[in-house]
Amino acid sequence: MSTMFPVRRALWLSLLCTACVASCSSSTPVDPDTRAPFVGWLTPTVTAGDTVFVFTEDTTTVVLNAGDDGGIISRVQVYLDGALAATLTAAPYQTQLSLAGIRNNRSARVWATATDPTGKIGSTADTLRFVHSVLPDTATWSQLSPAQSPLARDGFTWELDPATETAYLFGGYSIFTFSSLGDLWSFDLSTNQWDSLSPLGVAPPARVRHGAGLAAGTMVIFAGQFFDLSGDSLLEDYALLDLGTLTWNAGQFDLALRPTQAMSTATFGNDVYAFGGVDISGQAHDTLLRYHVTTDQWQSLSPVNSLPGARASALVAANLEDADLFLFGGNSGVITDPPASASNYRLDLGSLTWASTAAPGPPALAEGGAIYDSALHRILVWGGRDGAGGHPVEVWEFALGAFSWRQVPTMGTSPTGRTGHRIVYDAARRRLVMFGGRDGATFLSETWELSW
Repeated sequence: MSTMFPVRRALWLSLLCTACVASCSSSTPVDPDTRAPFVGWLTPTVTAGDTVFVFTEDTTTVVLNAGDDGGIISRVQVYLDGALAATLTAAPYQTQLSLAGIRNNRSARVWATATDPTGKIGSTADTLRFVHSVLPDTATWSQLSPAQSPLARDGFTWELDPATETAYLFGGYSIFTFSSLGDLWSFDLSTNQWDSLSPLGVAPPARVRHGAGLAAGTMVIFAGQFFDLSGDSLLEDYALLDLGTLTWNAGQFDLALRPTQAMSTATFGNDVYAFGGVDISGQAHDTLLRYHVTTDQWQSLSPVNSLPGARASALVAANLEDADLFLFGGNSGVITDPPASASNYRLDLGSLTWASTAAPGPPALAEGGAIYDSALHRILVWGGRDGAGGHPVEVWEFALGAFSWRQVPTMGTSPTGRTGHRIVYDAARRRLVMFGGRDGATFLSETWELSW
């Protein structure tokens, strides 16, 4: 037998093992470009997370840098409020954005993406917000001189009907009667005149610190406190005033509403929202209610989160453009407690989600007034009681595009600081109108305007 066979067999096995090792070690090459491209802002400069930029011109220039592990960027795309605004294929990645459609303190969001040849996409870490700023330099106070006025009072409601440019006042409390009031007045914004009204139907009980709203030709008033020298009680009823016939109708609750006063109320569309207030225990709560005027239905709402917590006498206004409620200040305990917070809260009426904005601004306030200026997309705040018990007279605005406060410089003689007053927004004449309130122990019957 030949001795070569074992040698050849060993050689063959050796070669086979070598081939196996080579085959096992030669896996498919790994693509070194495993990460998405990088893209970031060069202009404007983002510093410490500040992504809000104010503009006054119709255009603005943005410049980006981009990089990729593979060394090649196929394109950089810039988006303006979700719409593709520019596609850039070569550095420098620079374009001029048209902002002509963003006006009157509105804002636009801008972000960018970078794409490499393999299709991987990276996005800017920061989304920029460009805000068009046209805030008036000053506003002017003037006291109006109507032929007659309601009795001096605080804690009333004053609801505007934009269709007729008429604001309807109901109730309140006056030191001159030592009781809550149940009278009804109208104020004509076109003539600056008050008129005492005598509606038909059965008038609701007199009350103070109640809630109210106006929509679809109907004013609703609800809850509040009845008070006279014999005692007081919290109310849990509601009444409807048909503005076409000027007739009161009693409402029938289809919801167990806890007796409450000092709620924060605002109207959006045909819905009246009421938040918080003080119940029979004397403590603030965080109940959120919605009343639909056209269907005469109440609903208890459950927001997604618990912000801002129990609150009474907070300043509130409906942001009609963004469909949310703006809330500021208020008491978190009993009604005489110092205001709870200087934080701003916004309730998204679609998702029922609260969000807070800790922008520096006015001191914490309660029992003040707030309105939404639809022309300039801002909230105006005036009056109320601060944490030290004082009554500030400064006018503050919250720019909804920039999420920032500014104290508004004013001209003319300012009204004295007060609580329990009401203000309405007159869009046609670019002003707010304010009535009544209380300056310490002095009840007031003045009517003022702040124009800009």
